[in-house]
Amino acid sequence: LMQRRTALVLIACAIVFSASARSAHAQDFSGKPIRLLVGLAAGGATDVMARLVAQKMSENLRTTVFVENKVGGNFIPALRELTGSPADGHSLFFISTSTLITQPLHPDYPFDLTQLTPITQVATGPLILVVKNSLGIKTLGELINHAKTNPGKLSFGAGGGTGSSLYFATELLKAKTGIKITIVNYRGAGPALNDLLGGHIDGMFDAMPVMVAQAKEGKVT
Repeated sequence: LMQRRTALVLIACAIVFSASARSAHAQDFSGKPIRLLVGLAAGGATDVMARLVAQKMSENLRTTVFVENKVGGNFIPALRELTGSPADGHSLFFISTSTLITQPLHPDYPFDLTQLTPITQVATGPLILVVKNSLGIKTLGELINHAKTNPGKLSFGAGGGTGSSLYFATELLKAKTGIKITIVNYRGAGPALNDLLGGHIDGMFDAMPVMVAQAKEGKVT
């Protein structure tokens, strides 16, 4: 019950947290590397946050902690790797909100996320909406007007694909405003951002750690 309730709270808070396959007793971690599994492509907010955590864990535990990206449909490769590993605390899954959303969307999902052991909440934060500079759009109102004038012509990237928090943010924008946007799915926010910077898509939602830096450097609006 506690695990189920925790998962619901974590979804509502839109957090990122680490989870182990099963409970691990306190032990000396210094003799063996620890890996943080990330089910998304490198370069996105979850990946960036995982690497920051890995660095601090390495310093505090005096052992090597590294990020391993296991990209694939509905986070199944990462979860398969996690559940197939010994429950010794050396394989952890750095889970984003998108991972938690996946199971309710797929009744035949092969994993029960409530069976994972939550360790700690790592971060919370808002999503940021950006568009490519060449659109000349500076405000949300201008974006809505542009989309209504050009229905279906704007394309937004969704890191993590259908069911991710970035996908739902775009769908919520469409539902609230009545605009038509084509959603392009990506295996992670990193590849979506690359296409945005390259002008291949028009906009996207992403988490603050990655997108604020891009905005401050004037690469996106």
